[in-house]
Amino acid sequence: MGGLRKEQDMLLTGAKDGQTVGGMNISIQRGLEGVAASDLDAFDMLGGRTGYGRFLLAMLQGSEGAFIAKVEDEVVGYAAVIGDGFAFAFLTAMEVKADLRAKGIGSALLATALDAFAGRYAFDLACDEGMAAFYERFDFVPATAMIRRNYEACRLNMTTE
Repeated sequence: MGGLRKEQDMLLTGAKDGQTVGGMNISIQRGLEGVAASDLDAFDMLGGRTGYGRFLLAMLQGSEGAFIAKVEDEVVGYAAVIGDGFAFAFLTAMEVKADLRAKGIGSALLATALDAFAGRYAFDLACDEGMAAFYERFDFVPATAMIRRNYEACRLNMTTE
């Protein structure tokens, strides 16, 4: 266990904005300056969904905190945080391009978001069970969450100009 924890600590301390992690110089920006919908189209993991980049850009624009991970000038990840502006923050979405996962980019995004909302009473998220170990490295603890999805609204939002 000690070796694994040491490796995780190195990843967490190494995954900072502007540092090299896994041979890549990761930069994290707060806000969407210079980000276009076309920069986000590549996150359509199912493929072929018209307007997916526009959908993500609108979601990020509506967030209290939008964070963009770049390697060189390429957008390789994003995170969105909503909140009440005072005590509560919620990570609504975070994603790293599939071919660049497990290289510290997600850690850099999350660490930057946590730093930006450090004064809040709560910073919560809901995740798939398979992602729990990743978030536990950042001191998140399991809790019960309830979710409701309207996939039709999502589909309509992606196709609306």
